[in-house]
Amino acid sequence: MTPEEYAKRYGMRPSELRKLLKKGRVRGARFVAGDWAIPENAMIEYYTRQKMNRTIQDIVWDITRAANWSQYFDEEVLLANKLQFSTALGIAIDLKYITRSEVVNDGVTSSGYVVTGKGMTACEKRKKEFVSDIMGCIGTLTGSTAGSFYAAQA
Repeated sequence: MTPEEYAKRYGMRPSELRKLLKKGRVRGARFVAGDWAIPENAMIEYYTRQKMNRTIQDIVWDITRAANWSQYFDEEVLLANKLQFSTALGIAIDLKYITRSEVVNDGVTSSGYVVTGKGMTACEKRKKEFVSDIMGCIGTLTGSTAGSFYAAQA
């Protein structure tokens, strides 16, 4: 589909969409014959602010927000290594902020996860409150997830 069609379908300004296309944040979009070709239902990549010493809490926050906004995320997009990503994903699932989607991760139209009602509520909080809630819940997580949480912090 064209950028104009995509922008209209998803209620975006065409100028904002073109900025995202130039930054490479629209999954599967290709520049062909002088214009962009966008796969139908293509997701926009979640934007992760680069910062030093990203914590598991930061990654859980990003996972939950990306799912809430129906944006694509994976370990590369979230600037995380495999252990950090899998730990944060496990925590987000254990806390029931996200759940597996019926649509598997295809890298373009689905990240394989959707936000839950609890996750939507969590996203309404400021990040500081969100992180405080996560820290309060760590003791309630199952042994392997809690152990992975502390291991991934190191």
